[in-house]
Amino acid sequence: MTEVVNVAPEVAHTVRLKSGMTGLLRRHDGNFPRHSRYLTIRTHRRTRHFHSSAAVARTLMEFLRCARLEGFAVLAYCFMPDHLHLLVEGTRERADLGTFVRLAKQLSGRTHVNIHGTLLWQEGFEQRAVGVQEDVKAIARYILQNPVRTGLVRTPGDYPFLGSSKWPLEDLLRRVSP
Repeated sequence: MTEVVNVAPEVAHTVRLKSGMTGLLRRHDGNFPRHSRYLTIRTHRRTRHFHSSAAVARTLMEFLRCARLEGFAVLAYCFMPDHLHLLVEGTRERADLGTFVRLAKQLSGRTHVNIHGTLLWQEGFEQRAVGVQEDVKAIARYILQNPVRTGLVRTPGDYPFLGSSKWPLEDLLRRVSP
C-alpha cells in the first residue's frame, strides 16, 4: 500500500511502506521539494553487530556511496549496537528513498555475510517525514544524543560511530554537549 502524506497543502510525498514500493517524493506542481527523512534501520534479530570500528566503517561506506548514487545527503548518522539512525535529504528530483535504503542494505549486508556468515539487517525500516517547518539540524543533534540517552557515553563526542556528510561534526556537537 502506498500512502500520500501532505506536509503542506501544496506538497504531496509518496513514501515506501513495504519492500518494493515507491519512494519517489515530488510536489504536485512538478517542482522538487527539499525533503528529509529520519530513518531507523534495525539489525537482524537485534543482534549487536555495530561494536567495532571495522564493522561500522564498512557499513557506513556502503550507505554513503549509495546515498550519492541515489541522490541523498546523509545529514546525520548514528550507529547504535543493534540499529542505525539516519537523517537523509533528497538532493535531486528522482531521489528514491526505497531504492537508496534497499541498495545500501543489500550491499552492506552482502559484505557482512561474506565476512561473518550471518544476516545483518532486519527487513524494512522505520521512517518519519521531517516537516518543512522543522529544524533539520535540531533533529540531527537529537540523533547524535542517542548514545548518551542509552547510557553508552557521557557526551556525544565520546561516541565514535556518529557523524554527518553535510555539516562539520564539531559544529553539531558544540550545540549538544553540556
